[in-house]
Amino acid sequence: MVFLFHGLGISFGYDQLKWDGWWRSFDAPSSFLALLPVTFGWIGVPVFFVVSGFCIHFSHQRSTDSRISTFYLRRFFRIYPPYLVTLLVISFLPPWSYIPFNSRECVIQFLSHLFMVHNYGEHTFYGINSTFWSVAVESHLYLIYPLLLSIVHRSGWKTALAISITTEIGLRGFAAVQFAFSENHAPYWMIGAPVFYWFSWSVGAAAADAWLKGRPLPFERIPLGLFPLLMVLTSFFKPLAMFSFVFASLATVSIIRFLLDRQNRPGGTHEGWWMRHLGFAGTVSYSIYLLHFPVIALVPKIVGKLLPSHGGDPLLLMAVCLACWAPVLAGSWVFYQTVEKPSIAFGKRMLRRWFPKPLPTTGSMAGARSVD
Repeated sequence: MVFLFHGLGISFGYDQLKWDGWWRSFDAPSSFLALLPVTFGWIGVPVFFVVSGFCIHFSHQRSTDSRISTFYLRRFFRIYPPYLVTLLVISFLPPWSYIPFNSRECVIQFLSHLFMVHNYGEHTFYGINSTFWSVAVESHLYLIYPLLLSIVHRSGWKTALAISITTEIGLRGFAAVQFAFSENHAPYWMIGAPVFYWFSWSVGAAAADAWLKGRPLPFERIPLGLFPLLMVLTSFFKPLAMFSFVFASLATVSIIRFLLDRQNRPGGTHEGWWMRHLGFAGTVSYSIYLLHFPVIALVPKIVGKLLPSHGGDPLLLMAVCLACWAPVLAGSWVFYQTVEKPSIAFGKRMLRRWFPKPLPTTGSMAGARSVD
């Protein structure tokens, strides 16, 4: 979804219908309108946050070592080394070489990405690689994961979700007012902060906890199609557009609930070629996310040189972007084998060396394990 969405933006120069007052304008080329469903590819990000919350909490709750230091080290070796390799490649090597280091701004751009704080700056948010912002937000969500578990340990999941949704909705409400009555977005230090997405991540963790303990998943009684419908409707209305991300997250929880329910039915799962393809893509999805945008960003330059008379045709550019899926998938598999897996293995060796024996499960990270 994200791959298609970015391909659309590169091909047409924009990836959403433009605003006409408080509503989306359908005054767009017919070729763009034909690809209108692709404009919803941004929902891959809330899906990513919810699934991340689900998997991180699921993994942590089943782990025999619940120390916070172990959790952070595992996350570091899983996330940062592949990110760093990608950052160095597209910063210094042709055909990218995005950082010429000829100004103070370039140095700030690189250092902010190196320390993964670029999500707090207006000029660094989409700098170097426009997909890096969500990797930074995700890493900061890991940092506040113990806070979430501490609230769960003291007051339970309902309170934890109430606090997280109040925080996210409050911040998005402020951003929505500013966006609706002006042409300016909220400050990037706000929309790049992990608490701006806290509920969207935490609800995935709550779903994992409920599933592990045999409880109904959050929003169990809500019809499956309600949240997707609200997501679509709010995305077309400017004052509510900021909340479409939350509805996309809730829609993801509903779909997870549906899939888990279907999995428990006799004959409820079917491993066709499409599901196997998605499974393979899921295995290397982090590598795909890191690598795909720098690759397809070269498409307009390449097509312009090979076909100068057709280089500006957005449908041709989109077709070439789609054709990049196969090489991106193959390259991501190589990157996964040569960078991701060795990094994970090295992290496990370091953990065994530094923490040979797990400590007793104490503290906030372990407390949620026994809390219903």
